[in-house]
Amino acid sequence: MNRILLLLLAAALACAEACAAPVPAGRAASGSVGIASRVFPEKATVGDELRLYLRADRPKDWTLRPPSAETKLGPFEVKSVEKAPVERGKNRVGEVFVLTLTTFELGRLTVPPVSVTFIDERGREGQVFSDPVAVEIVSVSKAPPAGQAQLKPIKGPVSLSLDELRTLVLAVLAALLSAILALKLFFRLRSRIVVDPETLKPAHERALLELGRLRQAGLLPQGRLKEHYSALSDVLRRYITRRFGVDAADLTTAELLAALKESAMSREALAVAREVLEASDLVKFAKYEPSRPETGQVEARLEEFVASTKPAPEPEAAKK
Repeated sequence: MNRILLLLLAAALACAEACAAPVPAGRAASGSVGIASRVFPEKATVGDELRLYLRADRPKDWTLRPPSAETKLGPFEVKSVEKAPVERGKNRVGEVFVLTLTTFELGRLTVPPVSVTFIDERGREGQVFSDPVAVEIVSVSKAPPAGQAQLKPIKGPVSLSLDELRTLVLAVLAALLSAILALKLFFRLRSRIVVDPETLKPAHERALLELGRLRQAGLLPQGRLKEHYSALSDVLRRYITRRFGVDAADLTTAELLAALKESAMSREALAVAREVLEASDLVKFAKYEPSRPETGQVEARLEEFVASTKPAPEPEAAKK
């Protein structure tokens, strides 16, 4: 993939002593809230979408209020705010908020601190702020390489001697003969190739077969989360390529979702695809470690996407 999605794990703040006074920003009487931030990509073209990931760590009996889409972040415009699946521990809860940003200014810019409001077990509110994050925005235009030579004038026709002409004709005949022999060899070998029956199946059946093989591979019991989620993403991308004709293999998550918006896909199906792709990105690139139930939910969402986007059965087949 052209660009890699990154996320920092949240850093917990020190605990504060209990008091009856209003809760100060970032900490409270029976615990504390920590927040870490990371932007992806760190270098982008003007007008491109950026993702600001806020990883917040809080006591389990507290609640967090996600940043508003109306938040002012200097030269950056907040297009949307989304929330990733919650990571629950024994006494702490990790939450990830994803802000989609864009800007039309060039240069080395800084995403300002973002505030997240928390409410403790007594209903008292406070705020914690993320660190500022640097990002480089470049122009879409490409300057010619330094020292590039100017176009040279067209030269006149080149005359060939008789010996040169004879050599050229022999070379062309040799090339034609080689091409004919190569074609004969190709068709002979092709007649011997055994076709894999699975390649003849519809795209949705192949996707479910691939998902079944992934589950049987047993990557999760071995602790190979990154490989498991990478394979999940690949199953979804291959299905999208076969079903919708979108070359999804080398597209980033944002580029693939933008391409799917141009298709006839429903908004509900697009939301499911976004959930599976972004959950995979969090594990692959941000070292996020989901629980078994979360992984099962992602796999179920992939099956739901395939079922909702497969072609409708033909009338005669439906009657049977």
